[in-house]
Amino acid sequence: MILELALDDQQVFDVAQGKRFSETQKQRVLRLRKTKTFQLQLMVRRLKEQKVVEGVSYSIIGLHMRQLKFKRSLVPSVFIRILDDIRNYMKDSEQVIEVLALLPKCREGLNLIATGLMSQSEELVKRTIMVLSRIKEVDAGKEAFSSLNPILLQVYYKKLALHFPDSILKY
Repeated sequence: MILELALDDQQVFDVAQGKRFSETQKQRVLRLRKTKTFQLQLMVRRLKEQKVVEGVSYSIIGLHMRQLKFKRSLVPSVFIRILDDIRNYMKDSEQVIEVLALLPKCREGLNLIATGLMSQSEELVKRTIMVLSRIKEVDAGKEAFSSLNPILLQVYYKKLALHFPDSILKY
């Protein structure tokens, strides 16, 4: 009972609802809210409530961005899976903006994704081009795209012409 009270986002001690809590119950709820167990329960509840697009949740995209930031060399198959999840998540402009919000607020930003262009794996290069092209379609993405490393930007256009010569991805 105490856990349900603590997880309730509304005011626990609302007198207008006619609920009466003893001082002991109030203290137990307040102590429980400070524990790591409660924080974990709260995180699990919020993850369950998050929106899921094409089987990919926003929290998974956040984990992928963290993985891209901290692991400098990824196996191409892992990088491809990350790019597929990002591409499947970005169905409309709002979700593209959500992905951009997860990128680090530093010079690395979109360069974390664009490093896939330098791979020897043709499949990884194609998926990177598709993700970058989708980001570039949105107004906020154009600004992030223009802040790409000049070398990566040049490689992007070169690989775009090579892999998608007649595609609508070409700008």
